[in-house]
Amino acid sequence: MVFEKKDNGLTLPAQEVRMLFKLKFILPLVLGLLISSAQAQTFQDGKDAAERGDFEQAFDIWLSLSRRGDVSAQTSLAFLYKNGQGVARDLDKAVIWFTQAAEKGDSTAQNMLGLFYYSGQGVQQNFTKAAKYYQMAAEQGDRDSQYMLASLYRRGAGLEQDMQAAARWFTAAAEQGDRASQANLAGLYENGYGVIQDYAAAAKWYEEAAKKGDMESQFGLARLYQAGLGVAQDFTIAIQLYQQAADKGHIGAHYQIALMYSKGEGVERDLQQAEAWHKMAADLGDEDAQFDIAQRYKNGDGLPMDFEQAAFWYEKSANGGNVSAMASLASAYDDGIGIPKDDKAASHWYEKAALEGDTESQFIIATRYEAGTGFLRNPGKAIQFYTLAAEKSHSEASYRLARLYDQGIGTDENPAEAAKWYLRAASSGHGPAQAMMGRMYMLGRGVDKDIIQAREFLAIAAEKGDDVSQYLLAEFYDTGEGLLEDDTLAAKFYKLSADQGYAPAQYRLGQIYQAGRGLKQDDELALSYFRLAAEQGLAAAQLKMAQIYEAGTGVKVNLETAAGWYTKAAEQGAMHAQIWLGFAHKSGTGVAKDSRLSADWFLSAANQGDAVAQFETGTAHEAGAGLNADIAEAMFWYEQAAQQNHVESQYRIGMGYLQGRGVESNDVASFNWLKLAADQDHKQAARHLGDLLRTGKGSEINIADAVFYYRKAADANIMEAQYQLAMILGGPGASEADISDAIVLYDKAAQQGDSRSQLILGIYFDEGSVVPADKTKAAVYLEMAAEQNIADAQFRLAQLYDGGVIESKTASDAASYYEAAAGNGHVGAHYYLARLYDDGRGVDQNFAEAARYYKLPADQLYADAAWRLGVMAREGLGIAVNTEVMEQMFLAAAGQGDVRAQLALGKAYRKGDMLAQNYEQAITFLNLAINQQDREAEFTLGQMRLNGEGSPADPEAAVRHFRTAADNDHMLAQYTLAELLHMGKVIKQDMTEAAYYYEQAAKQGYMMAQYRTALLYDTGKGGLKGYAQAAKFYEQAAKQGHVASQHNLAILLENGLGLKADMKQAAYWYGQAAEKGDMNAQHALGMMYDAGRGVDQSFTKAAELYLAAAEQGHIDSQVNLGVVYVKGKDAIQDYIKAHMWFNIAAAQGNRTARDYRDRIAKRMLPKDISTAQRLARSCLSRNYIGCNTL
Repeated sequence: MVFEKKDNGLTLPAQEVRMLFKLKFILPLVLGLLISSAQAQTFQDGKDAAERGDFEQAFDIWLSLSRRGDVSAQTSLAFLYKNGQGVARDLDKAVIWFTQAAEKGDSTAQNMLGLFYYSGQGVQQNFTKAAKYYQMAAEQGDRDSQYMLASLYRRGAGLEQDMQAAARWFTAAAEQGDRASQANLAGLYENGYGVIQDYAAAAKWYEEAAKKGDMESQFGLARLYQAGLGVAQDFTIAIQLYQQAADKGHIGAHYQIALMYSKGEGVERDLQQAEAWHKMAADLGDEDAQFDIAQRYKNGDGLPMDFEQAAFWYEKSANGGNVSAMASLASAYDDGIGIPKDDKAASHWYEKAALEGDTESQFIIATRYEAGTGFLRNPGKAIQFYTLAAEKSHSEASYRLARLYDQGIGTDENPAEAAKWYLRAASSGHGPAQAMMGRMYMLGRGVDKDIIQAREFLAIAAEKGDDVSQYLLAEFYDTGEGLLEDDTLAAKFYKLSADQGYAPAQYRLGQIYQAGRGLKQDDELALSYFRLAAEQGLAAAQLKMAQIYEAGTGVKVNLETAAGWYTKAAEQGAMHAQIWLGFAHKSGTGVAKDSRLSADWFLSAANQGDAVAQFETGTAHEAGAGLNADIAEAMFWYEQAAQQNHVESQYRIGMGYLQGRGVESNDVASFNWLKLAADQDHKQAARHLGDLLRTGKGSEINIADAVFYYRKAADANIMEAQYQLAMILGGPGASEADISDAIVLYDKAAQQGDSRSQLILGIYFDEGSVVPADKTKAAVYLEMAAEQNIADAQFRLAQLYDGGVIESKTASDAASYYEAAAGNGHVGAHYYLARLYDDGRGVDQNFAEAARYYKLPADQLYADAAWRLGVMAREGLGIAVNTEVMEQMFLAAAGQGDVRAQLALGKAYRKGDMLAQNYEQAITFLNLAINQQDREAEFTLGQMRLNGEGSPADPEAAVRHFRTAADNDHMLAQYTLAELLHMGKVIKQDMTEAAYYYEQAAKQGYMMAQYRTALLYDTGKGGLKGYAQAAKFYEQAAKQGHVASQHNLAILLENGLGLKADMKQAAYWYGQAAEKGDMNAQHALGMMYDAGRGVDQSFTKAAELYLAAAEQGHIDSQVNLGVVYVKGKDAIQDYIKAHMWFNIAAAQGNRTARDYRDRIAKRMLPKDISTAQRLARSCLSRNYIGCNTL
C-alpha cells in the first residue's frame, strides 16, 4: 500500500517527507525564482550575479528591492538566507522574507513556509500553520503544496481529518503528474476512503504512478490485475508488476510471486520457484510467508515436521502482526508443544490476537480472565472479551457473557443484557442457553414475559435432557399456560425430570399419581415419589408426607410420623408446619404437650408474618405460658397481628394503649385500634370507643358518633353503654320541643297572612339555620308573602325557582317574580332579571331588555351590571356599538374593583382599536387588575415592558410580571418566562427555573412546554431527571401531534426507560413521527420491522422505511438498507444495490459500511462492482433521491 495506518489516521511515509524536504532545499536557486517582465533589468541584475556565483552582489541587489516590496526579490532573498549564500545562513530571516512574500501571494514562498512549519526547521513545528500556507499555495496550483495539504487532511494534522478534502487535493496534484499523489489517490479509490470506491479509478492512478517507478503502486496495480478489479483479470501482467515491485525490495510482492508460482497463475507452476520466493519473503519479514512456513513445519507439509521450528516462525510472524500466528503461538505456549508451556505467555498472545479481532482468541482470553489463568482473575475483562466474541456469533461466548450479566459477576446484575446474550446463544442451538431463555421468558426476567416463547425454548432444552426444563415444560402442560392443557404430556415430562433426581419434579409426580391425572392413580407410587423429594429436603414434599400420615391417605394414620415430617418441614421454615406444631404441642396432639415448644413454633411462624401465630405469641407472653411473662412483648405481637386485621388483637392493643399497659399510654392510637375492632362488630371495643368519642380522648368530641357506637354496644346489652347513651339523649342543649313550639307559632301566624312570619319561615326553611332545610316548605311560605307584594319575598322566591331546587319550577317561573320585585324597586331583582334576558334563560334572549334592566344596578354601583353594559356597548348587543358608553361602563366597573373591566380597559388602551391608543392608561388599568392578582393583566403588562410599549424596554420589569403571572398559573406567562430563562438573552440563564416553569405550563396542556419539559427530564437538565416523567410529558405532546415528542416517546417505550417496555406502542409512535418525515423515526421503525419487534416482521417494510431515511441522508439507514438487500429476505436480494448503499455510507466515513461493502465485493463479479460504483456516483449527484430507481 502507498499509505500506512497510524493512530491519527493515514499518514505520509517518512521517506516521502524527507525526499520532498531535501528537494526543496537543494533546488538550484534560479529555479525557485519567479521572474516577471515588469521587474526586467534590476531583478535580472541580481539573477545574473547569482548565476555567476556572485551571491554577495545578488544579496545586495535583492535586499534593496525587497525593502521596496518586490515579491520575487523577497522570495529570492529568503533562499539566500536559507542556503547561506552571499550572507551568513539565518533561517529566522529566511522565514521573515518568505512570510512577506507569501502574504503577497507568492506560491513558492507559501510552499516553503508550509514546509518550514511542517518540518519544524527554522520555526517551531506547527501543523496548523503548515496547512494554512500549503492551502494558499495549493489554491494557486502548486503541485507539491496540493500533495502536502492532502496528506495533512488525511492525517487530521493541523486541521480536522477530512478524507473527502484529502481526495480532492490528491486529485489536483495527481492531475499535474505528482507520483506520490497519484499513488495515494489510487489507494483512496481502492478502499473507498473519502470517495466512492472505484476500482477502475484506482487502477488508472496506480498505473500512472507505477509508470514513474512507484513501488507501492506497482504492487497495488498487480493486486487489481490479479483479482480482476477495475481491470480485466490478467495474471501475466500481475506477476510482471509484482516482479517490478519485488526488484525494488517490496516484501509483499515476494510473497505474492511465491503464491502465483505455487498456483501457476501467470507463469508455469513451479514449486521450487515458489519455495525460493516464499523463503525470500519470510527472510525479509513478510509475516504471511512466515506464518505459512510455520504451518508447514507444524503439519509436515513440504517441510519436515518440527514443532520447535513451527514455534520459531509463529513467533516471527506474530511479532510482525499476523493474527493467525499470534493465536497459533498462544496455543503452542498453552499446550507446551515446540516450546515450554507458559500460561502467562499463552495469555499474552491470546490477548494480542483477540485485540486484533480473532474471535476464538477473544473467547479463550475471556475464559482465562474469568478463571485467572496466566494472570489475575478479572471478570470485568472477561466480559469485555466475551462481548467481542459474542458479537461475532460465538455461541459459547454469548452464553458465558449472559451468565455473568445474570449473576452480576464483574458487572452490575443486568437481566435484560443477560437475556439478550442468552438469546443469541440459544439461536445458535446452544442447549444451556435455550434452557435459560425458557426460564427468562417464563419469569419475565430481562424480557417481557412470554409463555409461548418460554414453552418453545424449554421444549428444545427438554429434548436435550435438561431436567429443570423438563420440569418447567411439564408445569406448562399441567396448567395449560402457554399451550393446551395435557395431563399425559405433563406426567411424561415430570417423570423424565423426576427420574433424573430433580426433587420438585418428584414432588409433582407424586401429586400426579395421587390424583390419577395423566397416569393411573397409584397411592403407593405417589408416596414413593413424595418420599424421594422429601428425603432430598424439599419442604413441600415433607409437608405432604406429614399430611398423608395425618389423614391416613393410602397409609395407616400415624400422628407421630406426621409430626416428624412436620418438624422437618418446619425446620426449613415452612410456616404451615410451624403453626401445626404450635397447636400440636399446645394440645398434646401427636406430640408431647409442651407450652415452651408450642410457643417456640408459634414464634417462628410469627416472625414470618402469620397473624394467628403472632396473636398466639402475644397470649403466651401475656400469660407467661412457654415464654417469659412480658406484657410489652405481648403488646408488640398483638400490634403486629392487628396490622393484619386480626380483630381480637386490635381490641387488646387498643386497650393496652388506653390503659398504658405494656405500651406508653396513647389515646389516639387507642382510638384508632378500637375503632377498627368496633367496626368489625367487637362489642367491648364499641363500648370503649363510645367513651373516647364522648370525652374527646384521641379524637374531637363527637356526640353523634358516640351515640352510634354506644347504641351498638347497648344493643349487645352492655350496661355501661346503655347508661352513657341515656345521658346524652337527656343532656343539656337545644330542646327539640322548644324548636317545635317556635315553628308551630310561626306557622300559625303565616297561615293567617302575616307576611313577616311567612318571610321568616321561608328564610328559616330556605337557609336551614334553625330547622332542617326544606326548600319546598320555604317556597310555600315565600309564595304567601310574595302574594302580599313583599319585594324581598318575591326576590327570594324567584331565587329558589331560578336555582331549580323546587320541583317543576324553572327560570321561566322565576322571571315573573323577578319582574314583580323589580317593579317594587328591588335592585337585585333588576340585576337578576337582566341576567335572564342576557342569557336567554326562562325568557327569550333580549339584549335590549337586558341592557334596560342592567342600568339601575349599574347606577347603584353593581359592578357586574356595569361590566355587562360595557360589553354590550362594545359588541353592539341590545344597543348600538358605543365606545363612549363602553369606556364609561368599564371605568365605572373598574372603579368598583371589577378586575375584568380593568383588564379590558388595559388591553383596549394598549391595542388602540376602539379607544385611542394610550400606553399610560393601559399600564394604569393593568396595574389595577394586577393589584387584584389578575394573572392575564400581569402577563399583558410583562409583554408591554418587554416590547418597550409606553416606556423604554425594561426586561427586568417584564420578567417580574411574567414571573408573578406564571406563579399564579398563567400558562403563556409560564412558557414565556421559561423561554427567557432558557435562552439567557434577556435575563441570566437559569435552567433550573426554566425547567420549573416549563413544567407548570406543560401541566396546563401547552404542547411546546410539554416537549421542553420532557426533554429536560430526559436529558437530566435543569434539575429534572427521570425517564418516567419524560415519558409522561412526551406522550402529552405527542398526542397533540408534536413530531419530536412522538419520536422520543418511542425511544423510551422501546428501551423501557421510565415505563414498561412496549414494542407495539414504540412502533406506533415511531410510525406517527415517520409519517411526518422524521428520518430518525423512519430508521428506528425500519429496525423494528427488520427484527419483528413490536410489529410483524417485514423486510419489505423495513426496506421502505430505511429507504425513506436513507434518501434524507441517514447514514445508518443507508447501511441497514444495504444489509436488507444482502440478506435477501422477502425476495429483495440485490447485491448491486447493497454495494451501492454501503459505498455511499462508507464515503461518508462509516467504517461498518466499508467493511460490509468489501465483504460482499468478494461475492460479486467485477462488472457488478463497477455497476454498483457507477450507481453510487449517480446517487450522490442526485443527493440520494431516487437512487433505488437508477
